[in-house]
Amino acid sequence: MATLAVEVVYRGIFQRTLARNIVRNIVFAARKDGKIGTAFGRYSDSPERNGIPAKQFAIVCDTALELEESLAVYEAKNVDVTINVDDAMCKGIESWAWYGLQPINELTKAGGTLIVTSRQSADSLLEDIHQKETPYDLAIIPSTVS
Repeated sequence: MATLAVEVVYRGIFQRTLARNIVRNIVFAARKDGKIGTAFGRYSDSPERNGIPAKQFAIVCDTALELEESLAVYEAKNVDVTINVDDAMCKGIESWAWYGLQPINELTKAGGTLIVTSRQSADSLLEDIHQKETPYDLAIIPSTVS
């Protein structure tokens, strides 16, 4: 019995296709591995605004019952992987539907992974990322903002 949750944090309409393709491909890969899953956008981000942070999610489970239980919640409370496709959002995100600054790693669970596309070093990114009491891994994919 295992559930994997992934969030992709992106900016508005220009990175939407990239984020949607990432979560969909995670689900397609899981299905090839005999698992079941779904990909969806955060409802409160609709309609998306240009440049405003938004999220897409992928939930992968071993069984349909596990998937149903996972989808009974509005938004994942913890994710195994956070993918940030814009390193400027390492400082935190504030979507139009929320109030206040949300750390980019807020939903990343202990032992999870934060993946960032960036040309910056890990030390440089860590200066901006909110500190978390629980350990997680940071992975950097060398890239410019899409």
